[in-house]
Amino acid sequence: LLGYKDKSNFGKYTYKREGLLDKIPHLSPIRGVIIVRGKDYKKIFEFLKDKADIFSRRIILTGKDKKKLKV
Repeated sequence: LLGYKDKSNFGKYTYKREGLLDKIPHLSPIRGVIIVRGKDYKKIFEFLKDKADIFSRRIILTGKDKKKLKV
């Protein structure tokens, strides 16, 4: 979901492995909470449906949050 840094050859080389959220604008106000645009919800849902409990809510965003999510 978040990606990670991968090391090979005894730490000589480092690679950034992208996660799903690297390509989706999102907010994470606290640990375990992800806020995404409505059109990106399905991608997150499909990824997490068998791995986590999912609770979905519609929320009202501030102007700053809208800019970050590119709404």
